[in-house]
Amino acid sequence: MCNCGRWAILSCAILTLTFLLIGPAIAAEKEVIRFWTLLDIRDPGPRSEALRQILAQFEKKTPNIQVQVETIPWAQIDAQLIQASAAGKGPDVTILSGQLIAQHVRAKTIVPLDEFVARWPEQERNDFLVPLKRTTFDGKIMGLFVQNRVPLLYYRNDYLKAKGLSVPKTWAELAEAGGKLSGNNVMGFAWGLDPRSRATALTEPLISMFWAAGEEVLDSNGRATFNSPAGVKVYQFINDLVHKYKAMDPSVASYTYEDVFQAVKSGTVAMNFLGNHRVVAAREAGNLGDKLQTAPLPGPTAGKPAPAHVFGWTLVIGKDSKHREAAWKFIEHMLTYESRLTDAKLAGEMPSRKSVYNDPWFKSGDAREMKMWADYAAAHGRVFAYPEKYNRLSELLAEAAQEMVLKGVPAQQVLDQAAKKYNVLVAQ
Repeated sequence: MCNCGRWAILSCAILTLTFLLIGPAIAAEKEVIRFWTLLDIRDPGPRSEALRQILAQFEKKTPNIQVQVETIPWAQIDAQLIQASAAGKGPDVTILSGQLIAQHVRAKTIVPLDEFVARWPEQERNDFLVPLKRTTFDGKIMGLFVQNRVPLLYYRNDYLKAKGLSVPKTWAELAEAGGKLSGNNVMGFAWGLDPRSRATALTEPLISMFWAAGEEVLDSNGRATFNSPAGVKVYQFINDLVHKYKAMDPSVASYTYEDVFQAVKSGTVAMNFLGNHRVVAAREAGNLGDKLQTAPLPGPTAGKPAPAHVFGWTLVIGKDSKHREAAWKFIEHMLTYESRLTDAKLAGEMPSRKSVYNDPWFKSGDAREMKMWADYAAAHGRVFAYPEKYNRLSELLAEAAQEMVLKGVPAQQVLDQAAKKYNVLVAQ
């Protein structure tokens, strides 16, 4: 099917849904903005429920603006934004991974937010966990973080107790515990190595592990350095998890982020790496309760966890928006203290605004785990300066890990090959 046909069908379906939901008379009186999100607001899950409540609060507060929600799978938002923008059919507001803003700045699919952010007092501009400079390109603010995340060690507390094991705090402890937990249709540890979906299952914690080993990933000119001795140490650890300790099965080479999540829900993995944002959903979907717990990522040495790779989703305004003031009002609402607190309480999302962590709720038992995540980010957090070609960087790192695990190619060799390919790409 041609692109025009796809967008025509999508537009027709959305217009029909809008008509059915709000009626022709009401729709005519409202300013309609299109909002792309990875969540399906019809889903009963906690993240969708949080978004439903935030949307209801906005429509109550701003009755003259109608938010038309369009669900795009998270791994497809990037490509579809480029495609829709090329056709002049991009959204007014979209959620966009902070990892991908650089390439959308170059593709000119999004617009600067400076004229809007300038209306804020300095205190509000400085209230973000991730400073605005991290979403600033060529002196222009291109997006604002709405949710922050850190990769964590997920572990089945009941599985560890049954084996008399403590929560791993070092790489060696993780490998040894993973080997002891493997068996009876349970994988001791899972770290997805598939390059699909930007290789997020691998790279989100991998960046932390590189930092823990002393590797910066890229130099000041954006060229690959991850094939250094420190980088090789990290990849050798991955290989040892599979072949030396038997903590991981070689099948992890085909695990995506979603595959790891499904394994957590079903109880077929004892430990794994995933972002904090999937904990609540995993517990509910798998009826796991307090059997599923989280901890900071282990580091190579005792008493020092791996640095917390702080990342997340941003809100941006699309270049095709004809309702930019309305779009900004919606973004402002999504970033309010109340909205971020709702997202934290219901969905387990880490607030992007520092002030929210002063809420009394964070002193309650319900928020104890999230406070741990925030403390981990505050004490050990770092922000990666994502390059424009981050997608390809992630894929190359995953392909290197697959070559090593499945074909026995040495860690140094696979990383040298990946670094060479990436540096050629950067030089173009």
